[in-house]
Amino acid sequence: MSPGTPTAAPRAPGRSEVLLWLMFVTLATATQLAFKWAGSELGDQELGLAFLTDALAKPSVWVAIAGYAAMFTLWINILQRTPLSRAYLITAIVYVPVSLGAWLIFGEQVSLLRAIGIAAIVIGVALTAVDVGDTSSSSRP
Repeated sequence: MSPGTPTAAPRAPGRSEVLLWLMFVTLATATQLAFKWAGSELGDQELGLAFLTDALAKPSVWVAIAGYAAMFTLWINILQRTPLSRAYLITAIVYVPVSLGAWLIFGEQVSLLRAIGIAAIVIGVALTAVDVGDTSSSSRP
């Protein structure tokens, strides 16, 4: 860019971008919880043909696979609008609902140290999300 070329003013995320992120976080959370559900159903089986056969017979595995496929679609759409360096950092917010869901659904414990770490992640994501000054995207031609 030459010195005389005006730069675009930073823009706040639009309503559709916020909706995409909400859908992504919700879907990513549900997908991770489905993987845990699948893992719980499969127990201590060793990886092998019997494991794969049993896994493919479990609805929880198919829910998780469908979740990943839908996340892929949303992720591509998000990356069309957001620089990867910013978008990937924002995905860390998924730690919050996944940890909460693991606690509520599976009875997993969240220690004080882990809770502090999750709070630090939330603060980092908030700082990253408000950095609307970085609107460059290398994915644009």
